[in-house]
Amino acid sequence: SDGQFLKSTGSGGVAFDTVAAGTTSYTALSDLLAVTGMTEGDQAYVTSTKNLYIFNGSGWYRIAHINTTPTIASGGISDGTNTDADGTFVLTGGQNLVITITASDADEGTTLSYGYNVASGSSMTGIATVSQSSNVFTVSPSTNSGSFTLDFTVTDSIAIGTRSATFSLSLRFSWASPNYLTTILGTSSTHYGIGFHKQFAFSPDGDFMATGANNIGGGNANNGYIRIYERVGNAWVLRSTYNQNTTSNFRFATTIQFSGDSSQIICGAWGAYSNKGTMYVLTRTSTNWSTLSSVNTFFQQSTTSNSQFGRSFAVSRDNKYIATSHTYGGNRLAITRNDNTNLQWQSSNTDKTQEAYFNIDTISYALDFNSGTSTVDCATYLAVGDRFYDSPGQNSGRCLIYKRTGTSWAQEASIEPESTGAYDNFGTAVAINKSGDLVAFSSHHSNSTASGESKIYVYTRSGTTWSLQQKISRPTSVITDAGSLVQWCQFLIMNDNGDTIIAGNNDTDQVVAFKRNNTTWSYEGELQPPTSHHLFGTGLAGDKDLKYAAVGDYGLNSYYGGIMFYVNE
Repeated sequence: SDGQFLKSTGSGGVAFDTVAAGTTSYTALSDLLAVTGMTEGDQAYVTSTKNLYIFNGSGWYRIAHINTTPTIASGGISDGTNTDADGTFVLTGGQNLVITITASDADEGTTLSYGYNVASGSSMTGIATVSQSSNVFTVSPSTNSGSFTLDFTVTDSIAIGTRSATFSLSLRFSWASPNYLTTILGTSSTHYGIGFHKQFAFSPDGDFMATGANNIGGGNANNGYIRIYERVGNAWVLRSTYNQNTTSNFRFATTIQFSGDSSQIICGAWGAYSNKGTMYVLTRTSTNWSTLSSVNTFFQQSTTSNSQFGRSFAVSRDNKYIATSHTYGGNRLAITRNDNTNLQWQSSNTDKTQEAYFNIDTISYALDFNSGTSTVDCATYLAVGDRFYDSPGQNSGRCLIYKRTGTSWAQEASIEPESTGAYDNFGTAVAINKSGDLVAFSSHHSNSTASGESKIYVYTRSGTTWSLQQKISRPTSVITDAGSLVQWCQFLIMNDNGDTIIAGNNDTDQVVAFKRNNTTWSYEGELQPPTSHHLFGTGLAGDKDLKYAAVGDYGLNSYYGGIMFYVNE
């Protein structure tokens, strides 16, 4: 009857009861406020608000609330396609992501309010910003890649419900209409030989560029040196020129790579010590590389003559590992760990440990570490192109995947395309994405007669199984040369997110870009050289997001060489 309420009797039972003496029930708060003649101590219950009130002689005050906590159930955070139950929300550069929160509250009629906080230990600074309209949140990507976690909240003004969602931004810049910036030219006294693959390298953040010239020197001295540029806006300013050794045929700066934080540059010198080879580390002593220090004879192996140590190597993004390929003790692949507490490579062999070595068919010039996951910036996979592998035919090639578990490395997969034949050289170039679950390899040819056009092969990983995602053929509308020996993708680079590939070779004098939409790759655009070019496509480099790219041209400027720069805003 009017004024009664349901009361728990225990064990799931309820019974109607009457409001105690001195307590009156009202439907709405306005009904209570209209009452007159109250005395101090009178109590009232308002059913619409589920609140109990007491009159203190001058006004009504709330003293209790019969309440349940609002909740955001699993799947209640949605972008219209994916929910928090599906995993991390992936942000795309330049595109806002609209998130809608769906919450429930057992207290019917209660007004819910929504909010968010950046989770403890997480940061979205420089990655994204968030705006809000009620239960709709717009996440706007900024300029830096990264990941962060948001704690979304819902409250009925008394209790608060929370559910978290993680967002990841790996910037992707379209190469449909790339912008040519400038060209750095070599001269007979500076950059002779510039333009070879891996003789120039970007820092991961795209702020610095190192260029090598291992053929430099009076006459045919070939001692080599390096130049370091800083990007100021879209211009490149020379900061340092460094020559490690004037010995003939030293071939310093044959291969170059930055550490992940851009504080060190690792350089190969495969001609040192009668082609035994060695490696050097340059460490910046000023933030813009205008001054630097060098570690001499860094990491020189007890190699034999013509081992060519330092000719081919890869450095993990966190500077924790170096993989080297050389001929000491057979064709060897060695993986060495950096034990320095600051992860800075030093000259002493006391702060580094060789974790593994493997025998492969020849020196591999195609090595690439993954850079880590969204939460752990440490390499766990190494992709290796073994292009002279002799099965099923001579120099058919294959691709090897090595995985790290703790401090142990083991081969996880040997990938050999079903159509590989003699002299296809599968594994000529290699690139692996940040998370280590997508890898791209190129081949010289693509059939058993060594006459088919080269292709790019993209494989994806599920657990420990690698499967072909797609074979990418040359875009015939752009690369029109249909000659039987066309090698259009001898060099390739890929962004961290694994959704952009840029490939080229001076065989066609063209460089092209491909984009991935879910599991499908398609042609996106061409990096067109300026009017003056010759052997365009002899080497490629880019930053981790492929906002910037550089293309080598070994034949430019009477074979003194040059590098051409491109950007996408």
